[in-house]
Order: sequence, then structure tokens, then C-alpha cells
Amino acid sequence: MSVLLTTWPLHRSGNVGDALITASTVALIRERFPAYAPQILFREEELEAHGIRPVITIVAPGFSVAEGFYPKLYRLYSDLDKLDCFYPVGCSIQTNPRAAAPWDDVTYSPPTLETLRLLNSKFGSFPCRDELIVEILQRHELAAFNIGDMALYDSRHIEKPLQVAQNPKSIVFTLGHHQEYREQALKLLGNLVACFPEAKVTVAFHGRPSGYSTQVAAAATSLGCSIVDLHGEASNLNFYDGIDLHVGYRLHGHIAFLRRRKPSLLLMEDVRSFGFSKNPGANATVIAAFKGRPLQSDTNVHNKALELLRYHLDHGFRAYETFLNWVDLTFLDFVVPYFNNLARNLMLENLRGSKPISGIARTLSS
Repeated sequence: MSVLLTTWPLHRSGNVGDALITASTVALIRERFPAYAPQILFREEELEAHGIRPVITIVAPGFSVAEGFYPKLYRLYSDLDKLDCFYPVGCSIQTNPRAAAPWDDVTYSPPTLETLRLLNSKFGSFPCRDELIVEILQRHELAAFNIGDMALYDSRHIEKPLQVAQNPKSIVFTLGHHQEYREQALKLLGNLVACFPEAKVTVAFHGRPSGYSTQVAAAATSLGCSIVDLHGEASNLNFYDGIDLHVGYRLHGHIAFLRRRKPSLLLMEDVRSFGFSKNPGANATVIAAFKGRPLQSDTNVHNKALELLRYHLDHGFRAYETFLNWVDLTFLDFVVPYFNNLARNLMLENLRGSKPISGIARTLSS
């Protein structure tokens, strides 16, 4: 039996971005090993409580390397020496999302650092989802490399050009996590409606509707916008197949378009989107929603964003080519060999009951 530890809290926010990370990872494995049918557990569940014994392949897409991740975010086993054949991929980090420079002062307590070192020694370098996380881990003398966010990768679109509609007829706008950007978001939404009068503008929810999102939805409706609730299964994001352009605050709304090779402009609201911007070429695809230290909402970003969007449209979004080329190269150089080896190990486990070979990440990063 194989296990996949998901970050997707269906019983909580139902964040479709987390669902996309999980679904993308499963798809990458099944392309190589169609029989892959893991037991999917939320990351906070104890493996021992499910009777799951050691020497089982455990895949953890979006695995957190934040302070206190074990046992707060991941219960795993009570004795980590039992953990074997473990594949954390696209590692993430959670820190104060509103800090002025949260990446500058991330430190680990001795227990967390000891756990990270143990995982490093057993399973090799951490494959991280962005360059910022690599920098944080390496600053603590932990081995890490950048494999990208698993949600970026759809083998059907790798090495394909960006599909640009010079006069977009459909635009989706995603709401962020933080209510501090409410007025900014409404101004930006108003600008989009005014600047693209022939386009249908839709506001999309990526998480379970809340007081904040429903308030914005009411205002958006008065502007003539449609509302769509996409929280839940990753397949809900297929709605974006028929949309020309994304503008908004949701990192995985941004990624959902870029993986489809469609243009998107991300409003960076916290460390998650800032970390994404540190990937090669990704800075051209984002704009900061904040300014100053401590971070404050930029009251003029609704105008700055439209100016940047117009520039990209006038230039065919050519500035995005560097980032998309990095996605393609990372897919070929790191993602493909990682998942080829993982699928091989799953096949051995399934067919012969053999103990899979550990240390794929170490091999990739050497």
C-alpha cells in the first residue's frame, strides 16, 4: 500500500490550490505507473492510527519545512526512525505572511532543526517549490534544491508557447486571503471592468466562501461581474480552460493559468507569492500589492497593475518567456527523473514486494 499525504483541507477551507498540488502529483506518477492508487490522508493524520506500518512509500506533495512542522502540521510516526521510503516534493514553508521580511528572520528551534537534519540524512536534499525556501534551508546548512511547485507541471503543455488574446473576451479575478486588500481589490476589479468593456469578468473563489468573499462578491455583482465558486476538487479549475486572462491574488490561480500557458498577473500579498516571484523569470509575472515595512496595502496598485497589464498585452507577454523556459527546463532536468525513479520504486513495491530505493532527491541534487 502506498500513502499520499495531502495539504488539501477539504473539511476546512477546501482550498482548490492544495487540491491542484495533489492532483498534479498523482497525475505525474500515474503517467509513469498507471496502477498508482494511494491511500490519501490529510497531513495532520497519524500514520500509526491508520495501522500504516513502516516500509511503505509515502509521497508528500507541498511538504512543509516550517518551524514546528513535526508534529504540528505532520504527525507521521511517533518515532521518525520508522519513516522509510519518504518522498517530500515541492516543499513549502509557512511563516508570518504579513511580516515585512519574513524570509530574513526565519529560524528553526533545535527540535525542528534536528528533524530536518534527520530527513536530510535519510532522504537527501529537500526538493523545494521556490528559490526562497531553498535559500532558507541552505542558510541552516540543510541540503535543498528547486524543483518548483508541482501545480506548475502539466506534461501536455510543457514546451508549448503562451496563448495570448490581444483583446481578452473573458477575464477571471481571484480574491486573496487577506481582508486588508479589500478596497484595493475592489478598485482593481473596477479598473478591469472599465478597461475591458467587451470582456466578461468573473470573480472566482478558491476557498470556501466566507464573510470577506461574499462581501466582495456583492460589490462585484453591482459592477456587472459574474461569480463562480471553484473551491473543492482540482477539476473545478477546468473552468479556466475557457478563460483568456487571470488577474488576482491567488497564487494557484496564477499557476493554474501559467500551467495552461495562458497569461496571468499575480498581485503578491504575502510570503507565498513573494517566494514564487524568486523563481527565475517569475518576477515579470507579478506585482507587489504591498509596500513599506511593515507591509501595508499599496493604495495605487490598482493603477499600477493595469499599466503593467497593458504593457504585457502590447508586447505579447514576451517577458514571460524566461519563466516558462525555466519551467520547461526544470521539468525535464528534475521533475522527470524524480518521478521516473519514484514510479520505478512503486513498481518494485507493487510487483515484488521489494523495499523501494530511497534517496532520489540526493541523486538529483548531486
